[in-house]
Amino acid sequence: MNHAAFPNFLAAFRDQGVRADFLEPFQAILDRAMAEGYEADGLSRIADLLKR
Repeated sequence: MNHAAFPNFLAAFRDQGVRADFLEPFQAILDRAMAEGYEADGLSRIADLLKR
């Protein structure tokens, strides 16, 4: 769900003229979680991915 919704957050930031620089790297981490088969896990999985 987070992976599917996140692009909408980025678009909303841009549409409102708010820089999303600090959020854009997060999309790559969500993409990685999906690619590694963690799509059913929550955002806490990201902590494990950042350790590696």
